[in-house]
Amino acid sequence: IYEKGIDVEINFKTSLGYYRKGCEAGNGLACYRWSVQVVEFVEKDKEKAIEYFSDLCTLRHAASCEQLKLLYHKGELPSWIKVELPSVISISSDIEAKIFIDGRFIRQSPLIRHKMNYGKHRFHLAAPDGRVKMFQIEIESGKEYVYIWSFGDKSWTKRLEKPNLTPVFTD
Repeated sequence: IYEKGIDVEINFKTSLGYYRKGCEAGNGLACYRWSVQVVEFVEKDKEKAIEYFSDLCTLRHAASCEQLKLLYHKGELPSWIKVELPSVISISSDIEAKIFIDGRFIRQSPLIRHKMNYGKHRFHLAAPDGRVKMFQIEIESGKEYVYIWSFGDKSWTKRLEKPNLTPVFTD
């Protein structure tokens, strides 16, 4: 209410106090709003705000993860926050196919940004008519892989390996 001036005069300090009390009472949204305001306006509590973002990101609060990403790209994260750049793979084909990784069925295509451990992995795409495309990739840490197979042309329509710039934050 005080942050936006809804039926009251805008009062940043009061809104910050209410968000802090709500956060201390365990309200995740209050923690998020308090952290956003602190990071933007109150330098002395910035590390505490980042800690709340980190805790909320661990609980899969997407907006908090986005705030951490912004701070990461600005180079403003404290050293105690560990940043991982996981390897991910996206696989598709020109027709619907089953996707297997290391002999295990994962899902019908497309597979989008599937997190992978580094190392050698076997993949295969199985079309409903029995056609199969098998391939192997040496997954490197921190890379994103995109593979699209054409069963019609019997060739790759896209094969891309690039750095993964979407960090994951851990304590």
